[in-house]
Amino acid sequence: MLNRAITRVLLRDFRGAVEDFYQAQNLSPYSAHVYFNRGNLYTMLHKYELAEKDYSQALKLQPDDAIVHKRRGDVLGKLGKRNLAIKDYKRAVQIQSKRQIIR
Repeated sequence: MLNRAITRVLLRDFRGAVEDFYQAQNLSPYSAHVYFNRGNLYTMLHKYELAEKDYSQALKLQPDDAIVHKRRGDVLGKLGKRNLAIKDYKRAVQIQSKRQIIR
């Protein structure tokens, strides 16, 4: 279902994609990928409050994902939540720096 949702986004069938993302969420409620990808769709659609909610849920499930922190920071910035955005950006850099050291 997640793959179909992503395909629908690529085909610009946003209404169908949203429906598929909700079905994917019901099938896999603990998949950070579902929330992350739906957050990306909401960001594309300028539905920043919904995007923030999905990115936050993705981070509850997978807290050390630098990309999700960065994307949520972008959305928080658009919502005028500058201090929270900076906090997410700093966390993304911290996570990415740790990964660089481990390599």
